[in-house]
Amino acid sequence: MVTPSSAEPSPPVVYAPAATGPRVTAVPLGSPIGGRAPWKLAVSFRCDEQPVAGSLTVRVGRDGRFEAHTDKLVTSADVGSETDTTIRGRLTDSGGNGAIDAAARAYDNAGTTSECTKRGIEWRSVIENDPAAQRVDRFLPTDGDTIAVTADAVFVDKDRGDKASTVRRLEPGTGKVTWSRRVGDADRVAAGPDRAWVADGGKGRVLGLEARTGRIVSSTEVGPGRFDAIAPGAKQPIAVTVDAVWVATAQGLMRLDPATGERTEQVPVGAVEGVVAGPSGVIAAVAVPGADGRPVATRIARIDPTTGVVIAEAQLDEVPDLVAVAADATAITVAPFEKRLARFDAQTLAPLDALEVIASGANITSALPGAWAETGDGLVAIDESGALVLRVRGIAGELAATGSTIWVLDHGAGGLVRVQGG
Repeated sequence: MVTPSSAEPSPPVVYAPAATGPRVTAVPLGSPIGGRAPWKLAVSFRCDEQPVAGSLTVRVGRDGRFEAHTDKLVTSADVGSETDTTIRGRLTDSGGNGAIDAAARAYDNAGTTSECTKRGIEWRSVIENDPAAQRVDRFLPTDGDTIAVTADAVFVDKDRGDKASTVRRLEPGTGKVTWSRRVGDADRVAAGPDRAWVADGGKGRVLGLEARTGRIVSSTEVGPGRFDAIAPGAKQPIAVTVDAVWVATAQGLMRLDPATGERTEQVPVGAVEGVVAGPSGVIAAVAVPGADGRPVATRIARIDPTTGVVIAEAQLDEVPDLVAVAADATAITVAPFEKRLARFDAQTLAPLDALEVIASGANITSALPGAWAETGDGLVAIDESGALVLRVRGIAGELAATGSTIWVLDHGAGGLVRVQGG
């Protein structure tokens, strides 16, 4: 039997879809809890002629059996869908098999376009050895929209619609909530050793929360209160260094004192829509406006964190709200949404060889051996030479890292997945 709780450890494995029929992929999510091991399933099948797809987490017993229910799968409807699905099966040394019971309704603005109820849709998966699967060593069920990590904490921000957003601190070993704090309209969260920092674009401010208690200790206006003072939807609006907090604003790159939250400097590089910190300095993604003032490209700027001076620049023909950046000692890696990763020299920003890796969701972070990025097939690791050296299948979502540990806020799995890099 192939489960993480077997008496004799099995080689790390994944289950890949069979050549025909419904597609079910199963990847392990770390150690079992109470004798039942968490696995992430990616499922796609047809209910009559309507495609249904999505992901969920199941708990697999010592005998390899599982059964789970979800209403989170979706159809390919023009407007929306409602689904109700139960999947059951067994994972063994010879493969996986089981059945799906499903009800699905798709609709458009005029009403229902298709409706289906079907029971006993049989599925099979084939077993594959995958050494990279053993790098996934923990799963913490939680809900959230963005993530930040330090060596001893995980911070998760949850958007609650028209109610105040909530930031929570979780213990990385157990997922236990240390504190929870309502913070207004939080867009993103970043973290340093003593503070968690929240970008509140709706009010044009940055909140500083005491990392240990969650107490709000500073509130800094970074713009005139407009919604776009902090770029709407920016994936990386705040970067934290040892002696500064850097904020991407419509007026430029703003520097805050990490002890007080007070503004200390403004770097007038243009409308900054993303910022990260790395060994070679602070890296900003700056909007390049077209004739009508709308962004048409992205300028990557390397800034000396001591002087605030721009010391190298490069340009990428992608709009900045679809770009995320990772910075390591040798390269700046840029993940344009659904396009190939681009790399630049960490010092000069001279272009390096393009990577044959298609980014998915513009999710990327720096961690050993270099940069980690989300693709359509899971996570990949690129070393300092630009070589693709690892692929962790089936895991996807928002990325954050500390040292050689990568955390993934995987919405399909319904929680945080910890991956060991190095």
